[in-house]
Amino acid sequence: MTILITLVGRYSCTTERQGYKTLKSSFTKLWAVILGVSVSSMPRNLSLRSLFFTWICFCLAFSTVFQAFLTTFLTDSVYKTPIKIMDELFASGIKPAYPQNENSIFEFIFGTESLQIKRNHLNSPSRKICFSWIKIARMCQFFAR
Repeated sequence: MTILITLVGRYSCTTERQGYKTLKSSFTKLWAVILGVSVSSMPRNLSLRSLFFTWICFCLAFSTVFQAFLTTFLTDSVYKTPIKIMDELFASGIKPAYPQNENSIFEFIFGTESLQIKRNHLNSPSRKICFSWIKIARMCQFFAR
């Protein structure tokens, strides 16, 4: 963009100020727009003004998108603490899904807590379907970020 503005500033039909005829001065003026600082001399030529206005609109759009993503990244924490004990599982409201024929495994491992697991569980026809549910849930979490 700097080279384009310099070329238009040099070879335009009207007399343009020196601020847009050298590569260094064109670069500093465009950099000032990026930083949001006012420019010392505005262009006179219509084609140079349109290029300059295009650059201003691009910088505005780019900075708006950048600030939106940065704000989202800094404020929206996706991290959730992992569930470590059964009480946290029951308090979270997550319903465990497993095939009905595996109730005996939960009774053996968890004892009396298995009754609460049985009350809140989702019945899954097979382990294969359980794994597909996990994959879908993880994809949804990935795209929700």
